[in-house]
Amino acid sequence: LIYKWTFSTAIDDGGSIINGTSGSWIAIFENQQFNSKDFSLFPISTTPNYNNFNSQQALFDKVRNYAIDHNLDLVFDNGNYSVNIFRTGYAVNKMKINIIGRGTVSFYLKKNSTPTMVQFWDDAYVENINFYSLETELDSQRATTESRNRIYLRKCGFFNFKNQTNGNSWGLYAKNTNDLTVDNCFFGNNGQSDFSIVDNCN
Repeated sequence: LIYKWTFSTAIDDGGSIINGTSGSWIAIFENQQFNSKDFSLFPISTTPNYNNFNSQQALFDKVRNYAIDHNLDLVFDNGNYSVNIFRTGYAVNKMKINIIGRGTVSFYLKKNSTPTMVQFWDDAYVENINFYSLETELDSQRATTESRNRIYLRKCGFFNFKNQTNGNSWGLYAKNTNDLTVDNCFFGNNGQSDFSIVDNCN
């Protein structure tokens, strides 16, 4: 993590690092970014597949929560990652986050408990992240913005969200979503549609 020191003329109440009689030296993040590898969430060496899938879910949840709690951009380095669910928030009032991929960043997904394996919650900015489903017969699988607000997706990819039995699946599914921006995103090999806008979206 990169820090810089800044001086405040007011005595801090305990949140700063060093207090003095004439002010406080406060450590702050210089670039306001946090890399997943700082909590040992590294890209995996091989491309995940359905039968060889080691979930990094616990580490993903940990770095996401830390970034939200400390108001930091969460950065993932070039490579492949594996989770059961990519969710941008974790609680009420714990949702605002920027998630940024450096290089080619791909998240591979295998169902654990829900077919909505990618969930964009309120106040999410996600850039340069590709999402690949490893499920081929999962009904209603999708990335979703349903009933959420203020979401910006830039240069993201949505691939292989499909149900070969009845086609009831979508790449990105938007319903009852306010202030949604999909900027230069990519889609491929999805089920019923790549990008489905259902009701009450703007």
